[in-house]
Amino acid sequence: PLLPVVKQVRIGGTTRVGETLRAYPVTAFYSFNEASVVLQFQWFRLTPEGVLVPLAGETPTLVLQPADSACSIVCRVRPRLPGEANNAAPWATGRVGPICERAS
Repeated sequence: PLLPVVKQVRIGGTTRVGETLRAYPVTAFYSFNEASVVLQFQWFRLTPEGVLVPLAGETPTLVLQPADSACSIVCRVRPRLPGEANNAAPWATGRVGPICERAS
């Protein structure tokens, strides 16, 4: 069966330390039961120097931490079939930022 393709990733939420971001993947059509598709999420902090730092968590949400301040946040998403060891599906990427300090 063909895997769906994640066309793009929209990231919603307030870009402030302590707030939660949510990834909204936009997928194309595919040819089998939607329930069998698992989406893989990866979050990164992109520093002002251009360094991509992996962040913990492979869920659609991310709570912004003090270390994220002044950085951008990148989320990568791709589909995966359950039990598939080698996933060749391409990643789609979304980006927001810079992240602001927590409101005082």
